[in-house]
Amino acid sequence: MNINQRIRGDHASYISNLYTIDCRLGTNPNGAPPLSDAIKETLLDDLSDYYSFNHIAKLSVLTANYIGTAPDRVFFSNGSMPMLSTIFSKLLGDNMTMLGLGPQFVDAVSEFIQLGGSYNALKYSPGIIPIFCEEIRTTAPSIVYIDNPNNPTGRAYSREELEPVVEACQDSDSILLIDEAYGDYLKKSESMAQFANEFNNVVVTRSFSKGLGLASCRLGYAVVSPNLRDYLSRIIIPFTPSLTSIKIACDVLPNIDSFLEKCKTDCREIKKTMIDELQQCGIEVVPTNDETPIFLAYKRGESLASWFDDRGILVESAHHFALTDSTLTKEYCRLRIVGNTHDLEHFIYRLK
Repeated sequence: MNINQRIRGDHASYISNLYTIDCRLGTNPNGAPPLSDAIKETLLDDLSDYYSFNHIAKLSVLTANYIGTAPDRVFFSNGSMPMLSTIFSKLLGDNMTMLGLGPQFVDAVSEFIQLGGSYNALKYSPGIIPIFCEEIRTTAPSIVYIDNPNNPTGRAYSREELEPVVEACQDSDSILLIDEAYGDYLKKSESMAQFANEFNNVVVTRSFSKGLGLASCRLGYAVVSPNLRDYLSRIIIPFTPSLTSIKIACDVLPNIDSFLEKCKTDCREIKKTMIDELQQCGIEVVPTNDETPIFLAYKRGESLASWFDDRGILVESAHHFALTDSTLTKEYCRLRIVGNTHDLEHFIYRLK
């Protein structure tokens, strides 16, 4: 073929002809759940008002029914991270200490440290739970922090794994804080909100930003054990969620199950394909749950986030998580799955 040989050389341009595939932030790759026509027509009404008790009561009942608890033990904030910050800064006393299982959600740990707390973690491995429980009983931390599913690995703990942790926390008079920001990708029976129903020292935080697909609404909540209910009612800032966010959440919650089932089905298929393709490139994937949209990848000797960036794929370098696990270097990165088949095709093409 008579091909112009000059195009084989360097092409001087600061504009890439590849659009960026975003696998970085932990939003729902499927997008948001559908809104009803009725809510669309009234969503922007009452912008000058705070929410009323009726609004927050409705949200409490719908959320409690969804997660399987009592409405008076559900408390809301503008995102799960502000809820974590409120718990750290107001619920706990002086000389705060935290014990965790690394790696884990680093922003929660950073916030705890900035508020004056001290943090220590054991690196997760199969069989670590008995050692972890002994550490709880020995050190009696103010709070034991576990994210489930785990961020950045997407691994999920079972109830059987965490039940000894609850008991160890009771023995040491520690609060067990389970961060379920990605918990909507679990079966409802797997949510540790059930621990808050059964034990007196449990707080479970959740978000509308991940599985429920409402990141821009900035809405999160906590489910607490009965004896912590009065304490939470005193530290929650009034009118924190917006009325608009409450209306949207109340509209989608009654029909959210079918949306979530599709999200999890798509996640299983896309995640498996992405992992298979990465393994063909010599990239390892840390054990993860099939239905969570994030996972941790590793390639020895490679700055992996830069490797992906060279291919127009945006990921999160895992060295940001080193505070919670010192072994996480730039050879690791966290990926969120893509949300559609055409991005998946481009993802595969760019790997090759």
